[in-house]
Amino acid sequence: MIEGIYFFGDRIRWNLGWPNPNPAGAFVALWIPLLAALHFAIASAKSPGWRALSWIVLLAEGVLLFLLCKTYSRGALLALVVALLFFHALLFYAFREPRLRRKAALFLVIRVLMLAVLLGVTGFLARIDPEFVAGDASVGNRATLWRGGMQMMTHRPMAGWGRGESGSGFMHWFQPLEETAGYAGLVNSYLHVGVERGLRILLPCLFAFWLPVAVALLLTRQPGPSRCDIHRVWVFGGAASILIFLVANIFSTLWIFERLWLPLVPVVLLIGLGFFLGGNGERLKLIARAAGIALISVVLFAGVLLGYGHRLRAQSDLEIRIEGDWLRLTSPGEKESPRQRILILADPAVLGSDWGKEVRRLALSPEMRSALIYSPISGLPDAGYRKFPFRADDLTLIVAGAVDLSDTELLRRAEKLLWLHPSGRPEDRAPEMPPIKGGLWLPMLDTRGQSPVWRSYAAGRGWERNSSGAIGNDLRPYWPELILDEFE
Repeated sequence: MIEGIYFFGDRIRWNLGWPNPNPAGAFVALWIPLLAALHFAIASAKSPGWRALSWIVLLAEGVLLFLLCKTYSRGALLALVVALLFFHALLFYAFREPRLRRKAALFLVIRVLMLAVLLGVTGFLARIDPEFVAGDASVGNRATLWRGGMQMMTHRPMAGWGRGESGSGFMHWFQPLEETAGYAGLVNSYLHVGVERGLRILLPCLFAFWLPVAVALLLTRQPGPSRCDIHRVWVFGGAASILIFLVANIFSTLWIFERLWLPLVPVVLLIGLGFFLGGNGERLKLIARAAGIALISVVLFAGVLLGYGHRLRAQSDLEIRIEGDWLRLTSPGEKESPRQRILILADPAVLGSDWGKEVRRLALSPEMRSALIYSPISGLPDAGYRKFPFRADDLTLIVAGAVDLSDTELLRRAEKLLWLHPSGRPEDRAPEMPPIKGGLWLPMLDTRGQSPVWRSYAAGRGWERNSSGAIGNDLRPYWPELILDEFE
């Protein structure tokens, strides 16, 4: 990957060798709880020599905090703050000795002061100013993406939409029509995995991450020596690092960066060593309880995602239903019997790469309030149209562009065909065209020079021939008004 250049105002955001500052900030943050655990263990020793070493470790933490601030990654910063509070809370509740509790509180204050100074020195405070955040387009874009992602999960909760389909599926069917930004994913690891691969993959992954965090929580209530138990400190530091990974992945799709998983190797080793070398002999019972907590947590998490997604679906201007590779669009709550059944097969060269928006634009037209509109979910199914699962009688077929209609049973069942800006040769696109009512729309200025053969083809079949008014193949400026007269 090539490292890009990112700015916050006139300040360069440091990538530290990563493609962008967000994984860089998360990578730096992951190491800080491990240093914090090492610092607490060393500082709790009674030897003056060990105490001097603790200041060196604290200085190393300061360097990492500075690097994190220079990335200006808000997600990484929030993840670190949550993890440090979690780590010090574990220390406070695990160790009852007043001396150790005072140290835990003191070190938390020191870290907060260090971070506050660095946030001010680097100018990071301006990036987390509430007024700036409220007007930041990246925040608003994420909120829109996440709302769409939660709706997408409700349609295919277990199987998912398919690898690499989260971004395109969002743009086609859930992105506001007036927005044109392109997305490869949902800028959230949980929605990314849940939408593309389903809860059957997401929930086991979340369980694996939550288990060590639950173990750390339960270890705070386990009886132990009054002195600093180094083994539990290792577990607490490792769990806090995992918590950073979990929180940071809320704000970006970070799990796809393989190098970001490297710090988790020492984290897992520390947790394993700390848990199995320490403890009081009831490890299996503790793991079983932790597994129960983790299981309940991930089920509740999935319930919240799906519940909110269904709520958003109920508020949508269009009702979407999916079956196989197809979906159906209707106006929600429409009681009238459908007047029209419409199937759209679109070529991106005619209706754009996000042609699903144009399908929705048609469905939102007042003339379509009682219509059922069908479309492939993402492109044309490889198996053709024979597996069209909906009722196909009284169907109007709208074909936009270079769509191959050869050997298509669906075409023989359609009542009417409207072909918009066809390309290629008719005998290649539909060599066995059955008798069917039709209409043809051609560009006003055909830059491909294919209009004459299509006019002749349409005339031989008695189809109505129309000019779209377009110059070239792109029909979007005239869509959907161009064909609405056909449905009055």
